[in-house]
Amino acid sequence: ENAYITRFYVEQDRLAIGAVSDESGDSRSELEAKIEGEALEIAFDVRFVLETLAVIGSPQTGVQQTPPTRPAAFRPLGVSAEGFKNETTPKTP
Repeated sequence: ENAYITRFYVEQDRLAIGAVSDESGDSRSELEAKIEGEALEIAFDVRFVLETLAVIGSPQTGVQQTPPTRPAAFRPLGVSAEGFKNETTPKTP
């Protein structure tokens, strides 16, 4: 189960995504992002995040998270999100 844990590092102007695997080692990617609020580190099961992003189908996605132990709300940006609601619960490694 821990093989699917991916950490999201929310920083000043970027989002870093990292994972650790016994088979393939460490991996980390960084994306430019518009961040509002404080820096935080949160872990998700990457399978649920990918499923959520596929349903959203938007090139830009907003994530609202407060506090890091509560479900995160994922929403499409730049398109009408009326009636759309998807929450993904963080993991505690």
